[in-house]
Formats: sequence, structure tokens, C-alpha cells
Amino acid sequence: IRIENAVDAFGTDGDVIEAGGEIFAAGLGWRGFLGDRWEFSATAYATGNGIERRQGFADEDGFRAERHTEEYQHALKGELNYFAANKSKWTLGGEGRLLQFRDANRAGGDTLKSFISPGDTVGSVVIDPGGAPVTRWVPPDASIDSWRGALYASVNFALSPRLFFALGARGEAFGYTGA
Repeated sequence: IRIENAVDAFGTDGDVIEAGGEIFAAGLGWRGFLGDRWEFSATAYATGNGIERRQGFADEDGFRAERHTEEYQHALKGELNYFAANKSKWTLGGEGRLLQFRDANRAGGDTLKSFISPGDTVGSVVIDPGGAPVTRWVPPDASIDSWRGALYASVNFALSPRLFFALGARGEAFGYTGA
């Protein structure tokens, strides 16, 4: 999208805002049987999205600020089911995910400031050795990779043709939080 006259419409610092991005999802699944009582399934998938936003003024070349954010998830999941003679179903499974996050910001010369002292609330534009305002990627930049995993087990008992009783346990871990 492109928003013209964003200062009046949204009260932003830049007059023009451009935003866009991409989203993807892909996956594969497989299910197989081992005899009459065993079933195995496996799934692999990936999802992701990228978002870009630029802000500037219509009468200038380029943009004063840009932001690019990406999020990705890659996962594997497996499950084994046993169907007992007493109509109970026993399940054991697990999954693992790789999580990735990227965030990059670039600011133009009017927003990169050099502060002379702690009392300086205005600052002056950062100038390169050639005398031109500096444009660069600035904090907060982030690049975080982590993982998440789970193991689970359950059993379902048929109490009647339409009523089931289920017991289960699940354990999860998340690398980023350490929990």
C-alpha cells in the first residue's frame, strides 16, 4: 500500500508511507499403517512472513526511515497410535520447531543524531567524512533464533459407543525463555 499525505491523515513524521510484505506456508504430511493396530504420522511444515514499511516525504528522493521484519517457523511433528483390542487408543508423539525473528531499522540523516552532552535533547545530524548526512541501519535491530519442543502421551477409553474418557500428559520446552 502507499499512503499519500500521511501527515494530515495520521499525524506521522513523514508525508508518504509505503508498506508491503509477503507470507508463505508449505508443508508435507505422511500417514502409514503397521498392521491392523498401529498408525504412524509425520508432518513437516514451514511458515513465514516479511513486512516492510518506509516513511518519507513526497518531494524528496528516498525515504527517511525504513523497517523490515521477518518471522519464520520450521517444524517437524510425529505421532504413533496403537489401537488396542478393548477399543482404547494409545498415543505417543512429539514435535520440534525452529523459530526465527529478524528486525532491521534504517534511519535517514534527519533522524540520526549526535548528542554532545546528557542535557542535549536536540542533537545535530550525523555527518560522514565527506559532509553528507549518514543513513544506516540503527538499533533496535534484532536477530533471534530459538526452538520449541514438546512430547505428549495419551490414552482414550471408550465408555460407550458415543462417550470416551481421555487421560494425557504433555511436556513443553521453549529455548528462548528457558522454560
